[in-house]
Amino acid sequence: MEATFGGLRLRLRARGPGGTPSVRYMALTGAPCPARLDDGRTVAPNTPIAVYDGQVLELGAPPSGLHTYIAVRGGIDVEPSLGSRATDLLSGLGPAPLTAGALLPVGAPGGPMPGVDLAHRSALPDDMTLRVVPGPRDDWSGGTSVVPARVGGRRCFSGL
Repeated sequence: MEATFGGLRLRLRARGPGGTPSVRYMALTGAPCPARLDDGRTVAPNTPIAVYDGQVLELGAPPSGLHTYIAVRGGIDVEPSLGSRATDLLSGLGPAPLTAGALLPVGAPGGPMPGVDLAHRSALPDDMTLRVVPGPRDDWSGGTSVVPARVGGRRCFSGL
């Protein structure tokens, strides 16, 4: 799941067999942002953290970068569309975009918990160059291979 510039609050509903409260592991990656669980624990980036039934995860705005990604062990268990569980805003494929109060089903973990406690990630450079290649919507740019792009809250990476 992708959060653009923080401001996201998620409540985990984790129930085991028979409806007993359970625990799930979550991790954050992408733009590092202030993140906290409602029990006071700080959530570090690229590190699995145990989140218990009913707990709330809150993300602040990242000091650098734009998109923070939230992973939950078991994955988001929505119906795949063309092999993806993501929403494509341009085509309308995939599940509906998230709204306040939306409930997302979480899949069952597959196998034992991996033996990792930190995924090392190098710091990103201040400036970078992205290679642009024509895609299925390159005709939208009027034939030019590079087009200025503005990324906002309602956007999709297709063609960007």
